[in-house]
Amino acid sequence: MAHPAARHPHDRASSDQRHRPEETVLYRTLAAHWAEFFERAEEAGGLPRFVQREVDEYLRCGLLEYGCVRVGCERCAFERLVAFSCKRRGFCPSCLGRRMSDTAVHLVEKVIPEVPVRQWVCSLPWRLRVLLGYDRQLCADVLDAFVVELSRALRRRAKKALGLPARTRAHTGAVSVVQRGDSALRLNVHFHVLALDGVYVRDADGTLVFHALSPPTTDEVAEVAVRTATRLQKVLARHGRLLDDATVEMDRFLREVEALARTSHDAIARPISVGVTEDGHLFHVQELVPGETLDERRRRDGVLHPAHVARIGQGPNGRAHARARARTCAS
Repeated sequence: MAHPAARHPHDRASSDQRHRPEETVLYRTLAAHWAEFFERAEEAGGLPRFVQREVDEYLRCGLLEYGCVRVGCERCAFERLVAFSCKRRGFCPSCLGRRMSDTAVHLVEKVIPEVPVRQWVCSLPWRLRVLLGYDRQLCADVLDAFVVELSRALRRRAKKALGLPARTRAHTGAVSVVQRGDSALRLNVHFHVLALDGVYVRDADGTLVFHALSPPTTDEVAEVAVRTATRLQKVLARHGRLLDDATVEMDRFLREVEALARTSHDAIARPISVGVTEDGHLFHVQELVPGETLDERRRRDGVLHPAHVARIGQGPNGRAHARARARTCAS
């Protein structure tokens, strides 16, 4: 019986195509507008250096003219040029995809045991997210505060469920990831934590045995949030930063705008972006809706008919609808 010939490496290589970032929409858009945008940003105070470096190196990623290595097959003399990559963590699709895949394989094969795992997400007040985006040590300390309280909660639940003499007999495990942005490309620092959904306890001969825990209740999740917030006050005080009443109001405003983006209503113009300037001022950008103000209408048409005034006054209250949605999201 004849066996098909093995496919030669040369055949596989010739069927592969070199990654061409310069042909993507993202690359063409940045290449066309980055220089002008950077110049305008400099006039307004400039961009952080890491942002400039992120974009500049992405625009050189995967392009042969910025550096490459030549690889070849000793058997068939086939050769190929492989361009250097930027290896950045911001938004390069190629490098991020490769890093994501490598990290996932490493975690599954080398780090996380074959036990139940639960994802926890720590979302923070908007003003604190901005601070964490520019203070690496503060970001690390805030993440540590959340992980410490999460671990404490798991140990407390394990002590009660397993009848342990002390919480220290329970051992937890977690992997944390800092996510700096969101789907709108805003600076939005928050944390994803993959925590073992249970604890390890040593048995009589000293062997670590895993004990799964029941899913956390709503009250238990709320307790983690409350204790984390209390610990964060101490972390912020140690760094000389405090969340005052103005910060609370800022967070409320930003939650309302976030609720607007999720709301479909006749009297609501959908927000496009929202954020905080470096000097602490709030802003949000909304789609432009063609129309005229009531004063413009009155100057154009003169005295309005009472029926028209009544119809305008009985229009849908988009702000009240958005606030109700914000309260629902917050709860």
